Amino acid sequence: LDADLLTVLPALSRHASLKHLHLGKNFNIKNRVLDEVLQKLVQLIQEEECALQSLSLTDSRLRSRGTVLVNALGSNTCLRKVDLSGNNMDDIGAKMLSKALQINTTLRSVTWDRNNTSAAGFLDVARALEQ
Repeated sequence: LDADLLTVLPALSRHASLKHLHLGKNFNIKNRVLDEVLQKLVQLIQEEECALQSLSLTDSRLRSRGTVLVNALGSNTCLRKVDLSGNNMDDIGAKMLSKALQINTTLRSVTWDRNNTSAAGFLDVARALEQ
């Protein structure tokens, strides 16, 4: 799939019947293209007519570049479930997730495994959930 995601993602956004999208392990692409693909994903989940209920990007090794998507979860109103396991987003990703969770009222399930998150990163998320 790789760079073809740039073409596929906008096409997917036109399908109101699409409820679940699993794209794990499809991001072995150059950083410039990865940034473009992540922007397309952000656009997809921020559309007013977004029908997606779940998004899985497991084991995509997005690293810090994935924080743009995590940040977008704050203003997302369609997703109920997101799986970001195996992306090595470190504590910066956890910090972005905590900010998104303070704003987002629709997410019900977040899987955040294998992201090299320290106790401090998880504490940020825990504090966000308490508010």
